[in-house]
Amino acid sequence: MQGKYAYLTGIFLVILLGTYLNWNFCCQIQDRASTAGFDPSGPPVNPLILKDSGGSFTVSQNENFRFYFSDYNIVPPLGAGVRIAIDSLKTYLDAHPNRYLEINGLYGAGERNISSYADLGLARSVQVRNYLIARGIDPEQLTNSGRAAESLVAYDSMYVGPLEFVFHEQKEAEITSPDSLASVLREDPLVIRFEWGESEITLSEAQQKKLGLLATYLELTDDHHCQVTGHTDNTSSSRFNYELGLKRAAFVKEYLIEYGIPEERIAIMSKGETEPMAGNNSEEGRALNRRTVITITE
Repeated sequence: MQGKYAYLTGIFLVILLGTYLNWNFCCQIQDRASTAGFDPSGPPVNPLILKDSGGSFTVSQNENFRFYFSDYNIVPPLGAGVRIAIDSLKTYLDAHPNRYLEINGLYGAGERNISSYADLGLARSVQVRNYLIARGIDPEQLTNSGRAAESLVAYDSMYVGPLEFVFHEQKEAEITSPDSLASVLREDPLVIRFEWGESEITLSEAQQKKLGLLATYLELTDDHHCQVTGHTDNTSSSRFNYELGLKRAAFVKEYLIEYGIPEERIAIMSKGETEPMAGNNSEEGRALNRRTVITITE
């Protein structure tokens, strides 16, 4: 009988000990976690302001686009205020086709550019542009740029609204038709060159502009595509050069997708070393041959 009581007492003590440990190590940790990193002041308010000083449009919302330090992807979720502002912007631009919006992305000191774009600000502006297009805004009424900024509104490794929005007048000559765009892109296709053995790229301002023309052309046409063809010099084997050309073409394809061009509108291929545009007996000639050419097709 005494053994039975001892057994029951042991079970009771184990239950008490488990209850205590659960309270001490679980509940108190949850209490600490709920207050860890809490800032009673909250994130700073950097309102999203869209104002056309040359027109009659102004909208302001306390919510804004957010980006993590050294990142160019928009941090979800976007607040209702952002969506309201962009929908108002669409209504305004639809009613004023002679106006367009320049999206200037900003980046701060110490940020590392992990994108394929010339700078992190430009990469951020492209992401915002893609969002605006997804909300129904005409891509012809949007342009991109980027620059460094000395002071940005930061909170918990996050930038709130590292962007500038500037309205401009669209001159009649700048409103291009699909035929005129096709003529420009066929006569002077976008060519991206690579250093020896490399497949990464950084586009110049002129190349960025031509990429914008390509994106606009594909937006305006439903049955046309773009062809990305990789080329190399002859410093390696034919098999290696073919694979390197294909790798470069695939990299450019991902770049185009990131810019907002639908994946199904992009085809890739490699010519390897078979179609040089210059002799391979000099470094200058080999540099010209290491290229990827983007053309438009039906």
